[in-house]
Amino acid sequence: MSRGPASGETGRAFRIVALVALLAAVGQVTLGGVVRVTGSGLGCPDWPLCHGQIIPPLELTTLIEYSHRLSATALGVLVLATAVMAWRTCRDDLRAIVSSTMAL
Repeated sequence: MSRGPASGETGRAFRIVALVALLAAVGQVTLGGVVRVTGSGLGCPDWPLCHGQIIPPLELTTLIEYSHRLSATALGVLVLATAVMAWRTCRDDLRAIVSSTMAL
């Protein structure tokens, strides 16, 4: 049975990271729409670099696509942090563990 998320500072930190990850996911989807609408999907033609460089040239379509890549990286780190924190601090909250693991 679930007792809810961990209490105290660790529970608060988990809730903050989970909320930031949720907001980052919404931002990622929104930015993906911007990439699609502006036709910037091929702004960075290669992976993992962009035009063979770590920092791409300052062209609008390239910057839009590259920002989408960077936000995806940040989202991945946040989702990983949420899952790790759930497993470490919310052992008694099955909802937190299952949902964060599925998100991962």
